[in-house]
Amino acid sequence: MPKLQYDVEAAMRIEDPRDLPAYTLSELSRHLRVPRSKVRSWLGGEVAGGLHGTPIIHLPAAKGRIFSFFNLVEAFLLAGVSRPDIPLFRVREALQAVGMETGWERPLIQEEFQLRGTPLFIERLAPFVEPAVCESVLKDVFPVRFQRIEWQDSLAACVAPFTRREGRSPADRPIVIDYRRSFGRPILCAIGVPTEIIYGRWIGGDTQEEIADDFGCDRSAIEEALCYEAAAQRAA
Repeated sequence: MPKLQYDVEAAMRIEDPRDLPAYTLSELSRHLRVPRSKVRSWLGGEVAGGLHGTPIIHLPAAKGRIFSFFNLVEAFLLAGVSRPDIPLFRVREALQAVGMETGWERPLIQEEFQLRGTPLFIERLAPFVEPAVCESVLKDVFPVRFQRIEWQDSLAACVAPFTRREGRSPADRPIVIDYRRSFGRPILCAIGVPTEIIYGRWIGGDTQEEIADDFGCDRSAIEEALCYEAAAQRAA
């Protein structure tokens, strides 16, 4: 694992632990199963003509590309609107408009974004994309993803990444990433154990039944953790 390099003075000015450097680019990509190239584009990576765009995600106090928990939540929501029929620069412009209208420096980590921010986002996006696309974002994309976020003090505190159970009840969240638990690593919610530990034991030769017995949980929960980690490894 790459060593985190902190800008110590800047880090000391951060009051909220959710905004401290916590994840490398590879880790964030793996946890959310989002291609690294896509995450780089949100950082203002190279666009057409060799130019660089304005960042949508702003990194915390660190040397190098080290992401905070807030960045992870922003990436989780951006992944829903990063699609060929929605130009990235239009997403950037829409989020900037939401920020100016509401006074939010970072709209996507706000609990109120779904009610106040989403209509503003769609209003700004609507002249440039197909109506069906706007309707999809308004009724399907953002609602589904916001249902998978928990809040603390009106800001994001926990996110349930998509697993093979995607499409079931929002309450069915076998894997969660909570900045307050296991240093913000994905955990199997039923037992609070990081999925990478479960995966490591399986790779080491333990059977699913043995792991389930040791942790006192159902085999199906272990299988869910293994499927999540296997997909995450492929995404990275």
